[in-house]
Amino acid sequence: MAAFGSTAWLAAIAAIVWSLVACDTGGTTSQPSPSGTPSAQAWPTGGPLAVYDSSAPDASSHTVSVVGFNNAGGLNETAKVLASVTVAERTPIPFKCMNCFATDPLYVSTSRSHIYVLDGDATVRMLAPDGSLTTVTSLPGTRSARAAFAVSPDDSQIAVGLIDFDSLSSRLYVEQLRGGGRVDVFTKSGGYFNWPIGWRGSQIVLATGPNTGTFRNPNEASGYALIDANAGAQPVALGTGDCVPVGTVNGAGTACLAHLGSPCLEDPVSDATSTYYYSCLRRISWSGSETNFLLPSNAYTNSFKVGNAALSPDGQVIMTDQLGRVLAPVSNTHGGNAFLGSSSLSGQANLRMGWISNELFSTTVVSTDGTSTQSIVALNPPDYNATRGVPFAGATPIGSLVGTLPGGL
Repeated sequence: MAAFGSTAWLAAIAAIVWSLVACDTGGTTSQPSPSGTPSAQAWPTGGPLAVYDSSAPDASSHTVSVVGFNNAGGLNETAKVLASVTVAERTPIPFKCMNCFATDPLYVSTSRSHIYVLDGDATVRMLAPDGSLTTVTSLPGTRSARAAFAVSPDDSQIAVGLIDFDSLSSRLYVEQLRGGGRVDVFTKSGGYFNWPIGWRGSQIVLATGPNTGTFRNPNEASGYALIDANAGAQPVALGTGDCVPVGTVNGAGTACLAHLGSPCLEDPVSDATSTYYYSCLRRISWSGSETNFLLPSNAYTNSFKVGNAALSPDGQVIMTDQLGRVLAPVSNTHGGNAFLGSSSLSGQANLRMGWISNELFSTTVVSTDGTSTQSIVALNPPDYNATRGVPFAGATPIGSLVGTLPGGL
């Protein structure tokens, strides 16, 4: 096995970067079953499943693909697209101001064993293992107000957020997945929006952000918050607000970048002859605590500017585009690594990163024409010091990693 950041690692990454293969198998739409129970459409959860999403170049549709893994954890592990469906995209919302855009929440929400997909502005459908789509509920999305949703892990409730670009307001309500029991939770005016992206226990996870800027996570968020599913509840922001979230979120929280655009410098106590600096990398947990992932002092780290990163589900490593893996600190003053090397992913401006499990890591490079190239690598925790490519058996998925099964945060 090759050490992460070595020449062998570069070769491994290069070997598993595949050209885009269109994966549009369509999918059929059926009506809900009389019983209204989603259990018949459940996906098997004996191993990790990854969900990818991509917008068509002409912004007319989204393609959602589900990827499974054969011989998971073995040397001959392969990835395979198990189902792929195409749904309508939300109605475009034009903006006349400079650097403005209409926040476009994710089209996918996953519970412990189900995958839900937004079709157009308002229709939520369930994606079954056979590739069929079943209508579940309707959201109040319109031509000027975008609806976001997150289904609870037990499939009993749905959190719905509405971002209104006419009134520059956002509101949140919760109801039973099959309708009824609505609770109006929260309303906020102004151009700083809040919308649901998941559940953590009985609380809803909100993404927060303005309708300006470019963010380094699939949620287009400049921060995250937790809120109780009760009328009048108020969101509680995670972290201090000076660290931009990057990559996907998971049960451990999220990675974030402090001092955006500045070099990631070394462990503040590792070299007494140099100026003491803290890492630009942090882990934000769901309790709101922030942990600096400290870097060792060496010639390879004091000039790199990390642009993309993602936190592992166990919270023990942040993968980065330029520095490779950065392990959690062994103490408050010492980093977890003896050496860091750059990877071949550096310099990719449109790189998307995320963890499927503690062993499987996904990258997507989005080209200027909207096409994408996928890579999945298998790693060896707890040191993550060995890697191997996971080839696709057949077509590669389209788009970026947006969810996993089992779902829930």
